[in-house]
Amino acid sequence: MRKTASIVLVSLAAGACAVQAANVTGDAERGRRIHLGEEQIPGVAACSTCHGADGNATQAPTFPRLAGQYPEYLVYALESYRDGSRKNAVMMPIASALSGEDLRDLAVFYGAQKGDLANLSQVITD
Repeated sequence: MRKTASIVLVSLAAGACAVQAANVTGDAERGRRIHLGEEQIPGVAACSTCHGADGNATQAPTFPRLAGQYPEYLVYALESYRDGSRKNAVMMPIASALSGEDLRDLAVFYGAQKGDLANLSQVITD
């Protein structure tokens, strides 16, 4: 029993380290300013134009809601647009104009927003 408990504790500690290593760090306030267009980046329109004031509203059904999304996923998606492995005529030039710091700041901002991404009943149909 004691050996099993030790193995479980070591496994939990290793898992916690892996999650912490995957976390994105950034400046959410700066991400908010970029999102709203208060901080200008050449070649980048305010993200709120398409994704809404807090990342929940969109101008078209094809534009995703970003509020509450995992920051790690957002960084991955933006880097994929930037390197061309993910194709989108709107997002590719925007992501290309963003620095790594910009990506992380935006991702942390969106991740901190209240969103309804957990409510899959709105997107899953029978």
